Amino acid sequence: MRAKVEKAMFAAAVIHITINQEVVFQCRDEGPIRARVEWKRANGAPLPPGSRDNNGRLEMPNIKLEHGGTYVCVAKDFPLGTPGAEISVQLHVEKVPEIYIPPPVHCYINESTCSNGDCIPRNKVCDGHFDCSDGSDEIRCRQCEPNEFKCDNKKCVSAVWKCDGQDDCDDGSDERFCQASGPDGQCGAQQFTCRDRQCVPRTFHCDGAPDCIDKSDEIGCTAPVIAQGPPSMITLAAGQTFIITCRAVGVPTPQIMWRLNWNHVPPKCRMTSENGFGTLTCENIQIEDQGAYSCEALSAIKTVFASPDTILTVTRQAFCPAGYFNVDARVENECIKCFCFGHSSSCRSADLFIFQFQPPFDALKLLGARIDPRTGVVDIRDEPIYKGVEPQLWNIGANGVATSLPKYAELNQPDVVPYFALPENYHGNQLKSYGGYLKYTVRHGNTGRPVEGPDVILTGNNYVLLHESRDPPAPFQAEEKRVRFFDGDWTIKSASQRPRPASREEVMMALEDVSQILIKLAYSSDGLLNTTLTNIEMDSAAVPDSGLGVANYVEECSCPVGYTGTSCENCAEGYVRHNSGQWLGQCYREPQTCPPGSYFDGRECQVCPCPYTSPSNQPSFGRNSS
Repeated sequence: MRAKVEKAMFAAAVIHITINQEVVFQCRDEGPIRARVEWKRANGAPLPPGSRDNNGRLEMPNIKLEHGGTYVCVAKDFPLGTPGAEISVQLHVEKVPEIYIPPPVHCYINESTCSNGDCIPRNKVCDGHFDCSDGSDEIRCRQCEPNEFKCDNKKCVSAVWKCDGQDDCDDGSDERFCQASGPDGQCGAQQFTCRDRQCVPRTFHCDGAPDCIDKSDEIGCTAPVIAQGPPSMITLAAGQTFIITCRAVGVPTPQIMWRLNWNHVPPKCRMTSENGFGTLTCENIQIEDQGAYSCEALSAIKTVFASPDTILTVTRQAFCPAGYFNVDARVENECIKCFCFGHSSSCRSADLFIFQFQPPFDALKLLGARIDPRTGVVDIRDEPIYKGVEPQLWNIGANGVATSLPKYAELNQPDVVPYFALPENYHGNQLKSYGGYLKYTVRHGNTGRPVEGPDVILTGNNYVLLHESRDPPAPFQAEEKRVRFFDGDWTIKSASQRPRPASREEVMMALEDVSQILIKLAYSSDGLLNTTLTNIEMDSAAVPDSGLGVANYVEECSCPVGYTGTSCENCAEGYVRHNSGQWLGQCYREPQTCPPGSYFDGRECQVCPCPYTSPSNQPSFGRNSS
């Protein structure tokens, strides 16, 4: 029988809720006959007014203090006391705490008032940082496009409307700090001079509607054309200054703007545009500033982009010696030896960024692991863990699970511990997780003697790696766990040797083809199982920057011919793997038919060393081999 509560799962069999809220309990029979179920109160009292019990879904609106207590889900048509025929949950109804509302605060004229009454400097509103403790200073802030001007009132207007003589912002901010008007009888810098000396706003020039009396503002108009684009590739060392230029022609004169990866350029960059010639200057360039920089030419007629973009690559001065990597290393012991599965000794930190790998848990599975009480060696078993009963397992959100046993249960075999098996989305090549973390929050309700066994088990390529924490999580308390995929953080145990730390090479071998990642579920020997795992996340690395930092611990190797992958872990197209040598083996070119007079040596066709006059020197393969 499986039981769950929508909006509040009751893996701990206790639900806390405040008065006047709605409570929804849901349970169902997981047995082969799918018996109908109903909810009752343990004290025999009727269900709260307005309750609806629809075949196991109990809805109780507007809950009151007197509705607290034990609720029991019972399978119908089963004798009272039948094992597994009922499950209970304890409901605690709490009063709404009184909230102290401070008296209103009057902020100074140069300050803004947060939703909670706090005061912050006015220029801190919509600056991209949360300065109000309730975050209200960044609510309803719209980021203008790179080709737009952001008004003081947060309105966005076209960049070509800046200093055009028209108040497009409605607060005048787009007309501030503009060049002074021309001498008497001449139009200002923000105006267009008609042939008859009439002055009209500059943005009226070539807007498709005559504004000059003589219609001269719509004569000779041409769309922008990129006359000279920026370079396609630039490589700089970190700390250098990045400068690119772009020129466009057209009537009216185009304005040059810049984008990085289709978004805004870094705030430290300066843009100038004069007479269709634009310059972008970015000082102290860093790794996070690299990407595709686009030149954009704007006018009242249309917008065009230079092609191609400028691809900026930023390198850092290598601290580590040859054969080692880690761009963040500042002392020698922070350098990491290149592994490359033994095929190369040349590598660097990959140009990748950390992201959190969160596949949906579309398949839930428990596995048992027998922990040898003498050696600690782990034997993973895909077989029933308990006698006569199966643990219940269900989802909590997109990346969490809960499990429980409806009653005390005896193990099928001694020293077996239940583990949650991460789904197959986490299997296969996970080399880009090296240096990252597996993170989760565990909460259990067991109070017996602690159960021996690692917190996490990682298997792959016939390696079994164990992560063990010193102290088990306390019962009834949520505890965050962080398990790093790094040498020294995992242990290897065997029956013939003392436990030892797993080396970097062994961690990489396991990550190259992960077959299981198991998270411990039982923490005591009381025969009960009542555990939740939430916020399960696993770090990986990819090209897009998700704001979590650079994946400096992922190596990118210079692979020899026949090998591909960040760590040379794959055979290139046209090559096959032979299980010879260390680690993953060697890649050889696929056998091919060689032309007459040549033979295949395992890598390529070679000319036969023929003819020889001495019979002892005649090759055994003859003149034509394949």
